[in-house]
Amino acid sequence: MTKTAQVETVESEPNPTAELEAKLNDIEGVDRPAENPAVLRCIRAYNRAFKRCLSKDPAATSEDAQNDGRGAYLRAMPPLAGIKNIRDFIACVTFALLTEVIGPEQAENYFGAARVALGAIRCGSRAS
Repeated sequence: MTKTAQVETVESEPNPTAELEAKLNDIEGVDRPAENPAVLRCIRAYNRAFKRCLSKDPAATSEDAQNDGRGAYLRAMPPLAGIKNIRDFIACVTFALLTEVIGPEQAENYFGAARVALGAIRCGSRAS
């Protein structure tokens, strides 16, 4: 005699925290050989801070975790010193904008800072 189990499907309410975690895990799990290491460092910093916030404080909301993650992402970005770092900085800002870690206005400010840094490098190379 074979017993069969019946599984009842229960619709659950949307869980924004789980959805965001899944989105970020998908992003982190992207396997592309040309992936920028600076962007990966920022993503990992975001994920660690996001998860730490949720595990440390049971009352934390997904918004709290996103704010912690956003701060960690931005702190992990490379300094605006040298061409390679500036390019990596721009890649990090672009990725953050596309994945809605930061908004367009904030991205515009960061892109402006990168333009200033590039201008300073160009002026410095002409003076040499």
